[in-house]
Amino acid sequence: MKSNHEPLQVLVFAKMLSDEIYTLTSQPEFRKFAALKSQLERAALSVTSNIAEGDGRPTTKDGVRFFSIAIASAAETKIQLELASKMRAMPHAKAVSLHEGYSKVCRMLNKLSEVRLSRIK
Repeated sequence: MKSNHEPLQVLVFAKMLSDEIYTLTSQPEFRKFAALKSQLERAALSVTSNIAEGDGRPTTKDGVRFFSIAIASAAETKIQLELASKMRAMPHAKAVSLHEGYSKVCRMLNKLSEVRLSRIK
């Protein structure tokens, strides 16, 4: 699909992480962890969806609210990754890499929110 504007870098990055999550959860190791698989996929999807929705909101404050929801979903995703690693549903190194990626998403969203809010003061 085409858009009229460049997507946010944080959205592009979050979509890449979400793709990695879905690739990992489709592996045979995840078969016996159905609830964890579902929760991890939903949390990762929520991050990306809320970034997109926040960027499309008509007011800055409303957009930043959705970025805050995305940050909370990223925190949930990070916990799910820790659990998946501990349960050996995914390689520890991959869980650490994705955890760091979602930490970066949080930093990017915090900075984006700060910049957008500074424009309305």
